[in-house]
Amino acid sequence: MALGSGSRTKKAELLVAMSLPEILKLRITGLHNLGTIEEWIEGDIHQQLRSYVTGATVQAGRAGMTFRAYAVVIIGSRHIIIREMDSEGEWIGGSRLIQM
Repeated sequence: MALGSGSRTKKAELLVAMSLPEILKLRITGLHNLGTIEEWIEGDIHQQLRSYVTGATVQAGRAGMTFRAYAVVIIGSRHIIIREMDSEGEWIGGSRLIQM
């Protein structure tokens, strides 16, 4: 799915009316073909955040404590998608949409 061509205002209007599943199915276009927003979150973002969370610096600093890490993706100017990760680098639950 794509927002298509048109003015920024028109695209913003379309985006505001979208649900989380619709937003996650939007394709990322540009210099890198990353697939859909959902594929990007489940692939590159998950891998990068997991690498940080399970890395030596964070693991040494947590000293047996439990913590949560968050991936935050801003879509347009009104949609914020949040994914929560545990201290072992695994997602907790699904994506959540925060709307302004």
